Amino acid sequence: LKADSPLIKIVHKRMRWEVGAEFGYRSRLNSSVEQAGSLTAYVDPSAVNSVLPNLLSRLQNEIEPLRQIDSLQVHQLVLGLLHNWRQRGGFDMPELVGIDRKGSAYITSGGTETFVFNKRITHTPRFGPSTPKPGFICSHRRNGNFEQLVREKGQITWSQNWLNRILDPTKVLDIEQQKETLQAVIESFLKEGLLLEIPGHRESIVWAIPRSRIQVSAQTIVLRCNCCGDSQAIPSNQLFLWDRMPCLVRHCNGAYTTNSRGGLPLYKRLYEQGEVNRIVAREHTGLLTRQHRERLESNYIRGEYRSDPNLLSATSTLEMGINIGDLSTVLLASVPPEPA
Repeated sequence: LKADSPLIKIVHKRMRWEVGAEFGYRSRLNSSVEQAGSLTAYVDPSAVNSVLPNLLSRLQNEIEPLRQIDSLQVHQLVLGLLHNWRQRGGFDMPELVGIDRKGSAYITSGGTETFVFNKRITHTPRFGPSTPKPGFICSHRRNGNFEQLVREKGQITWSQNWLNRILDPTKVLDIEQQKETLQAVIESFLKEGLLLEIPGHRESIVWAIPRSRIQVSAQTIVLRCNCCGDSQAIPSNQLFLWDRMPCLVRHCNGAYTTNSRGGLPLYKRLYEQGEVNRIVAREHTGLLTRQHRERLESNYIRGEYRSDPNLLSATSTLEMGINIGDLSTVLLASVPPEPA
C-alpha cells in the first residue's frame, strides 16, 4: 500500500461498524453470534446497579400503584429496556448520530434517510427499502421508523407494554403514570451515562446507548421462551435475573427458561473454531472476454486467498477440458432428459 492510502482507515471504520451491527440491529438474525450462543453483549452491570436504588425509591414514592414493587422487578424492567434498545442498534455510532453527537439526516428522518450511507460514506453497507437498519428510541415520532417511548393515544409502545408486564402493579398504570415511570427511568439512565441525548426532528429527542457502556462475554447461556420460542443469549452471571422473566416479544405471555440446545450448534462451532469463509460468487458465461474468463478460472482453481471465487454460476462454457481440481459440489439445472 502507498503511505497515504486510506484503505487501512476504511477497513478499521468498517470493522467498527460491523461489530456494532452484530451486537445491535443484526443481533436477532438467525446466524448472528448471539443467536448461535457464542457471544453476547450487555450494558455495563456496575452502571445498571448504580441506577437501581434511587430509581426504586423514586418509583415507590412517586407512582402510587408501584409502592409495593421490589428491587428485582425494577432490575428486570431496566434490564429488558436496555436489552431491547441495544438489539435495535441504538448506539452512538458517529455515522448515525454525527461526529459531534448533534444529530444527522438519518436521525432527523427517523431512520429513513439512507442517502449518505448509499452514496457518500465508503465504509458502511448499502441500505435498501427492506434492509434491517439501526433503530432508536425517541420522545416524539412524527415521521420515520424509530420507536416512540410513550404513546398517549392508540396502541401503546413496546416500552409501555414491557413496563405493564414486568412490574405487574396492583392496578394497571394509566397513561400519565406510564409516562412518569418511563421518564424517571430515562432520567436515571442519563444521569448514570447509560444513555445520550441526540437532537431529533424539531422538538424530538433521540436516545442512544454509548458504545463505551457495552460489554461482551463469551460465557453465555441461551434462554428460550416457553410459549413463543424466542431465544436470547445472556451472560451466565445474569441467569438469576433472566430465569422466568417475561418474554420480550410484545404479545407473548411466556417466560424465559434455559435452552438445553444452547443456541445454534453448527454456527456456534464454526464461530468458536474460526472455520468461517465468506462465499465469493462469480458468473462464468460466454459474455466474458477470454482474458476475464481465464483469470476467473485460474483464481477459482487456485483458491488460496479469501478473495478467490469459491462458487461459480456457469453455463456450458465451463465444460470438459478445464481442470477445476478441487470441486466439492455440482448443482445442475435444466438438464436434458436424454443424451443428445
